[in-house]
Amino acid sequence: VAILFVGSSLVAQTVRYMPAKADLKYTFGGHSPVMTLKPGTVLETWTEDCYDGAVKKPDDIPSKVAPIGRDNPQTGPFFVETAKPGDILVVHIVNLQPAKDHGISSHYPGFGTLTSTEYTALLSPPLQEKLWWYKVDTKKNVVSTSIGNRTIEIPLSPFLGCIATAPQRGEVRWTVTPEAYGGNMDYWEVKKGATVYLPVNVDGALLQFGDGHLAQGEGEVIGTAVESSLNVTVRVDVIKGRSIAWPRLENDEYIMTTGSYRPLED
Repeated sequence: VAILFVGSSLVAQTVRYMPAKADLKYTFGGHSPVMTLKPGTVLETWTEDCYDGAVKKPDDIPSKVAPIGRDNPQTGPFFVETAKPGDILVVHIVNLQPAKDHGISSHYPGFGTLTSTEYTALLSPPLQEKLWWYKVDTKKNVVSTSIGNRTIEIPLSPFLGCIATAPQRGEVRWTVTPEAYGGNMDYWEVKKGATVYLPVNVDGALLQFGDGHLAQGEGEVIGTAVESSLNVTVRVDVIKGRSIAWPRLENDEYIMTTGSYRPLED
């Protein structure tokens, strides 16, 4: 535990939490907290990638190596003191950095918007499973991959695909779902410098996050972005006596609200 000072004034307590594999969670809700945080605390931690760390080399096939039901592993939950149902949890993204030297993207049958799923039939044949392996270059601030004889570089822009409080009414939900509590929003603005506001549904809010991304367009069209684990620094706070129905965000340029729900039409 460390204390940060600016000049002679006390700013915030900084705590560190490094989860072991057995500490990761695969649902939103239903878990005891791993740590208690005071409002104003800065938390330094780590998240695993959406494949649960199972894809380790370019020729690994996610559907064959990634365990079923262990998608989007979450770090936490964290109990935030004073947070009560009807309050707002405030999470400021202080820093996000790649925790590995590579990122992974893939598409496969039955998932994403370019292929038939269990919900939606398409006339086109199912996509064949394919994986892209990206190298991380923090000096150039890009991720790169080879397609044929070309090297494609994409600007590095880390963000958290999942960030959530515990669901309302005691529900326990799969970590692939978005909902009013946040969850798997895959929104690229949840990045360094952003502040995320989440509804508090249970005592302590029970903050979780994970599903690190290194780059993404406006959405996960193929079902994944450039996925990787992240080193995460956030600051938490609580707005008492004010409530919101679903997540909001802000940064230095925009005030944002999200429609975080299923189905997408709703």
